[in-house]
Amino acid sequence: TFLNGYQKELVAAYDPWMEDIRQTIVRAQGEGWTQGRIKAMVDAKLQDLESQLIVLGRGKIFEAGKLGLGTRLAHRANSPGVLRQIAQLQARNDQFLAESLIPDLRAMLYGQAKGGLTKEALAEALTQSLTGFRSRVGSYSGGATVAIFETQTRAGIDENAERKAKGESLIPVRWVLDPNAVHCKDDPKYGRFGCPSLARVYKAGWDEMPTVPAGNVSCLGNCRCHLELSEDGGRTWEIA
Repeated sequence: TFLNGYQKELVAAYDPWMEDIRQTIVRAQGEGWTQGRIKAMVDAKLQDLESQLIVLGRGKIFEAGKLGLGTRLAHRANSPGVLRQIAQLQARNDQFLAESLIPDLRAMLYGQAKGGLTKEALAEALTQSLTGFRSRVGSYSGGATVAIFETQTRAGIDENAERKAKGESLIPVRWVLDPNAVHCKDDPKYGRFGCPSLARVYKAGWDEMPTVPAGNVSCLGNCRCHLELSEDGGRTWEIA
């Protein structure tokens, strides 16, 4: 699927970078680089990784946003509201990378590069630590999941606003649970919804929904729910 493909691309971008920086730090320690020089090298390579992931993320979020519109809302692909929503999601992904993943990698690499380990022990420690970040890097594909539904919602809200102005009926939306998934629960501590409490028909459509699949739900980007809409007042439904 699209999301699985994105996850593989993220990891494929990370893996060669991971091996390169591991080898470089081990070599730097063996050649007696100063801590200042090692940190400058780490920062430069982290900047390279961040740039790669940002470019990949922006492209995939844009693609996911268009994908979320489907055929029913495809005519809104270039509307100001949809384009603004996609831009906001891209900026959010950039921010997560810059303020979370990259600083955590930096802190780990600085710590490992302090010295005191043999060449073999340093290589092993770096391998374990860097490998531990692979799943986290892959998890950024969840941003595309969110983009699918949030862009869809923005287009749906705009569509309903136009319908209201014309005196036409709104498009009802139905939240559907994946029958094969283990569903999350309401989490008042973090203010998140459980998907089962959201699974129903929203007669006023997207305007009435408190969030979307993969949005403010406890399962976050792991959400497997989907939305359906009806053009005939709820008699038949199709995937949004």
